[in-house]
Amino acid sequence: MGEGRPHVLMLLATFSVGGIEKMALSLTEELRRRFRFSAVAFDSGGSLAGEFEAAGGAVRLLRRRPGVDAAYPFRLRRHILETGVDLVHCHNETALFYGRLAASLAGVPVVYTEHDRRFPARPRTARLNRTLAHSCRAVVAVSARLREELARFEGIDGGRIRVIRNGVADAAMPAPDERDLLRREAGAGRDEILVVAAGRLSHEKGFDVLIRAAATLRMNRPESRFAVAGEGPDRAVLAGPAATTGVRLLGLRSDVPRLFAAADLAVLPSRSEGLPLAALEAAAAGRAVVAADVGAMREVVAPGRTGLLVSPDDPAALAQALEVLIADRPRREAMGRAARQRFEAEFSLQRMAGDYAGVYVSALGVR
Repeated sequence: MGEGRPHVLMLLATFSVGGIEKMALSLTEELRRRFRFSAVAFDSGGSLAGEFEAAGGAVRLLRRRPGVDAAYPFRLRRHILETGVDLVHCHNETALFYGRLAASLAGVPVVYTEHDRRFPARPRTARLNRTLAHSCRAVVAVSARLREELARFEGIDGGRIRVIRNGVADAAMPAPDERDLLRREAGAGRDEILVVAAGRLSHEKGFDVLIRAAATLRMNRPESRFAVAGEGPDRAVLAGPAATTGVRLLGLRSDVPRLFAAADLAVLPSRSEGLPLAALEAAAAGRAVVAADVGAMREVVAPGRTGLLVSPDDPAALAQALEVLIADRPRREAMGRAARQRFEAEFSLQRMAGDYAGVYVSALGVR
């Protein structure tokens, strides 16, 4: 390791807007005075590449070939050596495979963070993941539930897995004029109830479930309005039903925290989640959350205190829970205040970044 700030390479699948990518970008922005960052994507680029560069991190799209690319670790090793990387931070399973092999060839340590995936894997894959994780300097799970799954299904020593829950930046509350503008963009007037969701428009996020729930709610609660911030492969499938039921698809937004702050309620209808940043952004904005009870959602949403949880893939249950809070403003606002308090105590960006800084320092073996 050379003099000055240690060089940490973020190894990601893409530079598109997603929870993993946003988390890696937040770490880059928050810790850039202590570490020098760069990022490599092995599948595709995306709009966050420019934001990584603006945060001082060099980016490179170094594509792998389809299937298992046996040559990729050697190409990545060359990049690691040429750019003077001191530590590779692998985000999720595929990054662990390629990043751990390349880092071993280059003689640099690895930190591996698992964000979310389906268990169990095939036995051969599980054995490989266990072997690769065992040789990492640190293994991190973004939730206690995910730590338990890694230990149970892949045999990784639970004592070695550190839980570092995701954190997000504090929400800047919009001024009244800006709040009204944001609400109009989302299709809601001052006296209507705006429900906002955010995420990638893909099957696992369950926005088709929200659209079906909204169809019921618009009949029972005509004052309710729904908006979804995000882009993804399911836009074409969702666009027609969304238009029919009055759910506004806002596209890719850089101001999701402000949208939550301008809303009255947040919703996460996901079929699968790790520790969702959208739920944390809603909590930072002081908004109650109605969410599907999947993944580590219970580590973010305290049922009955900061929001309500329902069964996944159940439009009727989602509609019923949303209607409860749409109809009860005092309860909705009390839950929002409790969500904000929990965010301040557990889910700040500073807390997450401080925890990862400790992991980096320990993995590098420096003071």
